[in-house]
Amino acid sequence: MPKDPFWRRLLAVLLSITPGCGHVPWGRWRRGLVWLGALLLAQASLPLTGFAGLLLGLGVILGAAVDVARLPPPEAGVPRLGRVLLTLVGFWMGSGIVANTSRRWLAEPFTMPSASMQPTLLPGDQFYTDKRVASPWGRPLERGEVIVFQHPEQREQRYVMRAVALAGEAVEVRCGRLSIDGQAVDSRPSSEESSCLDSMDFPTGDGCPEGMETRETGCVVPEGHVFLLGDNRDNSWDSRFWGPLPVENVVGAVRFIHFSWTPGEGIRWARLGTQVR
Repeated sequence: MPKDPFWRRLLAVLLSITPGCGHVPWGRWRRGLVWLGALLLAQASLPLTGFAGLLLGLGVILGAAVDVARLPPPEAGVPRLGRVLLTLVGFWMGSGIVANTSRRWLAEPFTMPSASMQPTLLPGDQFYTDKRVASPWGRPLERGEVIVFQHPEQREQRYVMRAVALAGEAVEVRCGRLSIDGQAVDSRPSSEESSCLDSMDFPTGDGCPEGMETRETGCVVPEGHVFLLGDNRDNSWDSRFWGPLPVENVVGAVRFIHFSWTPGEGIRWARLGTQVR
């Protein structure tokens, strides 16, 4: 039986925080590639699988650590340190490239920074965004979806709001109540009863903003744009004040909350896995 140094086995288990890397010190890099591929596949599936995909990814990490802890030393002996390091660098570079590609085109984590989307999203909620709505070959954005976007006047900042009206639809807001093409819409309520403040209505007495056609039923969203509102209607700086958002500024659609924490409350366990609607 080949020698089984404790330090190498311990190192293998610790390296399994990136599944597959722990198999490299044993010379089992092909087996490691299978575990690494499983993790990357779980990450790429997050827009479709939601919280279940996140649990699957955690299961892959645990499974890879258990697998490498139980592996017997290879009959041919363990590889030299230089070869181990070189292979690890290859694993990390490859997984980094795939992970960054996945974050750019498929799913990206984000943290809710403000109270503008209460009660749907609370400050400290962490969630994954479905970035297929922002890709050239992705699916179209649907009315009612909660999205992450770049503000047209502050592109370095990202915000979260609900897409309440699409191109060609006339939008009107009175006393926090939303109407589309003259029909009341069952939109997400605010955390408190909305007050009838003229400054929060849309359109105001000055009429529709520049670039939006005026109709009896409200202001028409121009082509290539979407109208956004925060669910907390009395505490949201949204399209009522700066106009419709160009669709190219959409970063992704919010799917589910994978973690929620705030300094005053700690971990909000009941919100973990909540689907955002």
